[in-house]
Amino acid sequence: MSIAIRPAVARDVLLFCPSVPVRCIAIAGEDESGKVIGLGGVAFLPDGRKMLFSELTEDARKRPVALHRAAVRLLEKLKSEGITSLIATTSESGPEAAERWIRRLGFTFVLEQGGQKLWMWNADTVQTPS
Repeated sequence: MSIAIRPAVARDVLLFCPSVPVRCIAIAGEDESGKVIGLGGVAFLPDGRKMLFSELTEDARKRPVALHRAAVRLLEKLKSEGITSLIATTSESGPEAAERWIRRLGFTFVLEQGGQKLWMWNADTVQTPS
């Protein structure tokens, strides 16, 4: 059960993750049949902030090692392209695994508001996660 990781194209974003209404750089994960089972990347928000996002199917969630490796590679690529800070959110009612994963990627908790938790990643203070 491997995942092929490739740069996402507009079709992937429109079909798999239409909730990202802004410009983004993303990667897509495909299962053995070529079906997109996960999408993640950075969205460039209108106010200038950059937000990490992911949309994962249950099939993708069953492959945590591959997901983590892809996320680490994405963060390294973003850092090499000069992106030095990112925000991310997790839902108050979301799975605890999401919070453990985002911490492992180097994000720190900032605040909670309206059922959402805000996290921050700063390339200058975070070591590359493993």
